[in-house]
Amino acid sequence: MQGFGITLTPLAEEDFPLFQELYSHPDVMRHIAYPLTTSSAKEFFSSVLSEASKSNPAFTYWSITKDNDTKVGLIGLIFGSKGEPEIGIMMRRYVRSPKLADKAMSFVLEHAFSELQKDSVVANIKDSNLAAINLGKRLGFQFDQPIASHPPAGKWIINKESFTSALH
Repeated sequence: MQGFGITLTPLAEEDFPLFQELYSHPDVMRHIAYPLTTSSAKEFFSSVLSEASKSNPAFTYWSITKDNDTKVGLIGLIFGSKGEPEIGIMMRRYVRSPKLADKAMSFVLEHAFSELQKDSVVANIKDSNLAAINLGKRLGFQFDQPIASHPPAGKWIINKESFTSALH
């Protein structure tokens, strides 16, 4: 997936330094989970690469490259047991362009709706993550419900119609 100054490529071996940096950084992980240790990051990265080779993967990750040379983040879809994919994005701390995240999310949402024929996509966002909430709102996500198992967090949802309307 490529356009508007960014490229999304399926996660590959050479992306481990970026993966480890993001999943191990306390500031990046503060709205997601506890930061991973180096060994945990290696183990998780191996499982992500292994999953990518399956015909029906449980999750799919892409690296985000800006201007064809600088890797700036990761984005992924996680396919839960209910078939409703969850989208997530992580950007390097020095990346201060919300438009990069908007573009990457738009590519993956378009992929989910057009290629994968999904009816909706969810984002589980902590209430304190205002950047993610604002990103979701710009793209057309609507608050659905609190997540009882992960307070204080909420489930945000978008369907193809809301996404298409938000783009215009």
